[in-house]
Amino acid sequence: MVLESGLIDWLKLCLVPGLGSEGQRKLLQAYGSPGAVLQQSASELSRFVRTPVAFAITQGIDGAALDMAGEWLSDPLNHILNVADAEYPQALLNISDPPLRLYVKGRLDLLN
Repeated sequence: MVLESGLIDWLKLCLVPGLGSEGQRKLLQAYGSPGAVLQQSASELSRFVRTPVAFAITQGIDGAALDMAGEWLSDPLNHILNVADAEYPQALLNISDPPLRLYVKGRLDLLN
């Protein structure tokens, strides 16, 4: 399955070793989108995350991880929702620390 570029950017960000939810939130608050985060230099990113993680972001992730995500998404029942997606469950948006992404198997309409 061919992944759309917006989803690829989210996956590239969330699959960086050592970059947890807190770091992802800081970067997204600072730059607005995963694509914008991925365009930054390591020195710029290290203002918000540890230097080794900043370098890992600029190095990119192993393409095999993206291939695995694409393979998983080839099943029409599998979905990856990011906090910015319209289908993201409203109830989760109302909690203090909503997950940035959900891996969903089944019908999306049941999430709300």
